[in-house]
Amino acid sequence: MDRLLLQLIVVSKSRSLKHASLQLGISQPALTRNMQRLEESYGVPILERTSKGVKLTDFGQILVNRAKRIEHEHFLLEEELRAATVGRGSRLRVGAGPVWAAEMLPEAVLALYRAMPEVSFELHAGSQEEMLQQLSVSELDVVVASDTLPARSFGEFDFISLWESSVSLVTSPSHPLQSGKPVSIEMVQPYPWVILTQSNDVVQVLNRFFHEHQLPPANIAFRSAYWESIPAVVSESEHILVLPDRLQNKALLNGLKPLKCNRLHWQFTSGAWIRKDTTPTDAQRIFIECLREQVDKKRVSKNDD
Repeated sequence: MDRLLLQLIVVSKSRSLKHASLQLGISQPALTRNMQRLEESYGVPILERTSKGVKLTDFGQILVNRAKRIEHEHFLLEEELRAATVGRGSRLRVGAGPVWAAEMLPEAVLALYRAMPEVSFELHAGSQEEMLQQLSVSELDVVVASDTLPARSFGEFDFISLWESSVSLVTSPSHPLQSGKPVSIEMVQPYPWVILTQSNDVVQVLNRFFHEHQLPPANIAFRSAYWESIPAVVSESEHILVLPDRLQNKALLNGLKPLKCNRLHWQFTSGAWIRKDTTPTDAQRIFIECLREQVDKKRVSKNDD
């Protein structure tokens, strides 16, 4: 890969020519000249000086994104050559939301290791928006998340559907709305809300329901990517938790209680996102198949219940 593009990636991460030059082991004037050579080569401004250092221009961001993809393709090439020579060891970097991490991934990862003992697996957390951005620049290989319009708007991913689900509302048993009868959307709106995700899609759907009924947006009082942090908050407050149906048993085991609101109900699809412009590796294909097998097992178990 072009040496100057690699240097630009380092500059983009450090946002300082001084710090980047120290990391690269070259002088700052030499690095500055190299960045000027890149700008002259592509005919666009790449870096903009700020009071704190440097930042990428829009042109620079495009160049860095493409450079990261080239870097990743080079890495894949080396892996394929190494696999052909000494075995099929590989690296797989997966981004996943809290529901998948808690429910499906542990068994899927074990199945992956049984199929590919040499694989190096990395699990990353974050909002869906952040993870898809990482996928777009090849910092992740697979993102396991919901199928949403913002995700499709990237236009550069393939989506493999794995699970159809719907949402539930859950509260503490002592919540004022827990009367045993369905409640209206007007009754639930004033209460503080808890979201098991760092992404904005759940909040957007929730607020769309409120907007359709001429109600103010939800007060999102607590948002977390970690299930373990949620039950205590909900059980000791009047907060209302929005969570996928497949986590309802976890909520019940923690002493929480479903709250039925007929008008506040929606379904969504979850699955795996991968890049369109790269050939899936063995690790990607086998992992997604392992994930599908775990989903099928959960589905059969749910039907048996």
